[in-house]
Amino acid sequence: MAIISLNSCIGISKVYKYQGKKNLVVYTKTDSNVQAYLDIYKLKGKCGKYLEGRVKLNNGNTHISLLNNQKYYLHVDFSSLLLESGQIGVGNITLGSQIVTKPNHLYKIEATYIDDMYDVLFFKKALRGNSMKEINLKPLNKCPKNSSKPFVEINWFSHTSKEVLE
Repeated sequence: MAIISLNSCIGISKVYKYQGKKNLVVYTKTDSNVQAYLDIYKLKGKCGKYLEGRVKLNNGNTHISLLNNQKYYLHVDFSSLLLESGQIGVGNITLGSQIVTKPNHLYKIEATYIDDMYDVLFFKKALRGNSMKEINLKPLNKCPKNSSKPFVEINWFSHTSKEVLE
């Protein structure tokens, strides 16, 4: 049986490469059949969304650098290999939010997908502060020509070809 790369099924292959001060921590906890990714988009104007890249999230903490004073759309993409009625498919769920990064602040995302239950929480903390403050999830503004993913998206991609198993 071959191992299938779920990343290629989703269609995003650009790896996020910005290396600076690590101001974002993503804590991830998923079942063994679930892969998680963070897609990072820079927002410009009312409807401009530009993919900066994708980060594969392993269980535990992943430290990421974001530029300060930038408006981002960050979304966590959970992908799982599903077996149903003898068919193989890929289930895909995304949850995201807009944030504006500020100097002297740290950001945290908690992304969990355990026993078919998922949640994504966003937090921020001033460097001199003691507590994390939860950030309400803020979806992208709808634009007439914007083909961005919705706030929450669930997809099922069925594969019946035997080549997937071989």
